[in-house]
Amino acid sequence: MRDPIWWLFKLATLVPVYGVRVVLHAILLVMLTLPSSQMDEFQLVQFVLGFKGTQFISGGLLLALQGGVTLFTLTTLEEPGSVEALLASEAPGVGEGLLLEAVDLVGSVVLGWIALASLPCSHKHGVKETMATTAQSQAVEEKKRGGRLGGMLRFDVAMFALSAVCFALLLALSGFTAEDWQASACLFWVRVLYSLTTAPFFFFTLPIFSTVLTHAKPTGFNRFGRCVPFRRPPKAVESTGGGSPCDLVNDDCLHETTFVPAPDLETGADHHQRNPKSMRDDASHSLCIEDLER
Repeated sequence: MRDPIWWLFKLATLVPVYGVRVVLHAILLVMLTLPSSQMDEFQLVQFVLGFKGTQFISGGLLLALQGGVTLFTLTTLEEPGSVEALLASEAPGVGEGLLLEAVDLVGSVVLGWIALASLPCSHKHGVKETMATTAQSQAVEEKKRGGRLGGMLRFDVAMFALSAVCFALLLALSGFTAEDWQASACLFWVRVLYSLTTAPFFFFTLPIFSTVLTHAKPTGFNRFGRCVPFRRPPKAVESTGGGSPCDLVNDDCLHETTFVPAPDLETGADHHQRNPKSMRDDASHSLCIEDLER
């Protein structure tokens, strides 16, 4: 998260117009699925949750805000006689075009199902795979990958179908065609309504809820580009005996530096307190030395 390129890419994926969000997520999905040996269950699940969760923010809330401000500006701040002409050229969705709006709408469904279809071929890099597994148990395990994510995507498809039916009814009842600017404006608001129905995906982007949904073990990519188990960086341990912690480098985990605490140094008083016999032996030893000196 400290990398500015990461923030630039993340902000670009929130752009809800001209198909930018869908194209960038399509590139990301290709990078997650190729090569197939690095295809990971957790990464695919997080892709779907992130893709649909950001759709609620960008395609739902931000797009609705943009459309509302545009309509308010055109209908209240402009001259009354020029409102109709301005709506034909600057209404929400008109500048983007019907084709790009359709690409954003359809791509929001297709990419999620491509990721879900890739889950049976994915690996569990977050846990150690057992050496001996039967073909039957492996098939059952592949079907379980993704957890309840498939049910949520089926709900998403139902909302998409409902949105498409609403758009078709609006065109049929109003008599508008694809060449009319009203058709682009209608599809704009249909996209907003459909994106608002992806709110459950947004809440499941939180770490606690995503684990309950899918049970996938967290993974990440190390500096060599390998998908490895995710481990939180351990806290630095304060050494009480003056020693310095040792750094161990492990390339098989995401955070490669761990700290080993230095052993505690024991004082003589603490040693004698736990071992009274040693205290008596030390006393007798000191008496013998005094006798020899005499």
